[in-house]
Amino acid sequence: MLELNKHSDLVSAIPNNITQNAVDEMIITFADRITNETGNIEVSKNIIFERALYQASCKAAIKAGREYPKEHVEWLVDKLMQLQDITFCPHGRPIAIELTKNHLDHQFERK
Repeated sequence: MLELNKHSDLVSAIPNNITQNAVDEMIITFADRITNETGNIEVSKNIIFERALYQASCKAAIKAGREYPKEHVEWLVDKLMQLQDITFCPHGRPIAIELTKNHLDHQFERK
């Protein structure tokens, strides 16, 4: 939770996986936007907080090369398949692709 006053701020809690540096950046950005009158504090707070959550979720995400138990992977895929349109991460990178027979044939130079 972030409380802003005229001459001070207080951070009393932060979500898991958000680093102290991220909190510091958020506060500096708030102050800069208010000082330069480039944004409303509530709108700025919501945008910056959302970006911090995106960053935290990406840092906590499964990375290439990591190995997980088969049960965990199956659980994760089951959860993913329940979502309607989950093909990109919050940063726009693809997390799922459609692999068709035609694509495979093309990759192996089959007509």
